[in-house]
Amino acid sequence: MSRVAGDTLRDHAGLLLLRIGRLADADRMIRPALENATTTFNVAAAEHLAARLALERGDVDLAERRLETAWSLMQRSGGFQLIGPALAARVLLELTRGDLQRARERAREGLERAVLNVGHSLFTAELYWLAVRVEAELAELARTGDDSEAVGRCERAAVAALDDFKAGLSRAGGDRPPPESSAFLALAEAELSRLRGERGPGPWTTAAEAFGAIGACYPAAYAHMRAAEALALSGGRVAEIAVPLRSAHATAVEVGSGPFLTSVLALGRRAGVPLAARDEDPHRDVIAGPGLTERELEVLRLLGDGRTNRQIGEELFITPKTAGVHVSRILMKLGVANRAEAAAAAHRLGLARQVGVD
Repeated sequence: MSRVAGDTLRDHAGLLLLRIGRLADADRMIRPALENATTTFNVAAAEHLAARLALERGDVDLAERRLETAWSLMQRSGGFQLIGPALAARVLLELTRGDLQRARERAREGLERAVLNVGHSLFTAELYWLAVRVEAELAELARTGDDSEAVGRCERAAVAALDDFKAGLSRAGGDRPPPESSAFLALAEAELSRLRGERGPGPWTTAAEAFGAIGACYPAAYAHMRAAEALALSGGRVAEIAVPLRSAHATAVEVGSGPFLTSVLALGRRAGVPLAARDEDPHRDVIAGPGLTERELEVLRLLGDGRTNRQIGEELFITPKTAGVHVSRILMKLGVANRAEAAAAAHRLGLARQVGVD
């Protein structure tokens, strides 16, 4: 085969390997194209995949540089089979960085292009899911601040994106949508249920099963993590929460995605589900320093974000009274006089993570 055709196949295989969570194999697959590709199309595709790999491994700066290179090249070569996944990657980059407003902007820019490309659901499905996910994240923050108007705006935007997604699938032709597109639709619908404050794990389990049926273990693991969160929010038993959460943890460890593993471990701490040996915990040094337990560390993070006892309780699935007890113990262990000083300590330790909502 010529180098051009071979590099194109490598890029396609790399994307599929990434989707099913085989990051190391994806890296090996695209490396020859990344180093030796000669056409603009193949260079752009390889740079995009390298950006996604860097993002999954937590190297946001490298991911941004590679993605910008890929994006610039894509404007001159390649159709929506390149641009669609790159649009999704731009949203995911901002989500990983924690800039939800920028993620929303990227998602809306992407959706404006996606609605013009009916019939390309394989290349737009992930983008639609991410657009709904961004609104769900923003709605959760708005609900924390009792901003019902902001929650309403998030819901309207999410419903509009989901409606466009469904309309595009119905107009695409064929007997039924591609299985991967249907799985992303199920995931987007689960995000909408989260946005609306619905706490049942059913939609997440449906999405996990849809991805599992096509061997896409990585997005299935994300759905399992959210199912565990929904169970915790609805007052499920620890043993019940542990089943989907440990499944997500096993995949996170196998895949080797640092950001996703961090999210799974954080949920495990909040829900009281033991997942990893202490030496696997990325926060172990911080925990040992001030002498805080893992639960107290979570409370301190939320104190740094300015949360009340009620809000801390909702976040950690405990009562406001129990949250108050943890706060008192934290003040004593840190040797500080009040919540403001504890919040300042959280910022010094790099624990605070507040993201505003416009």
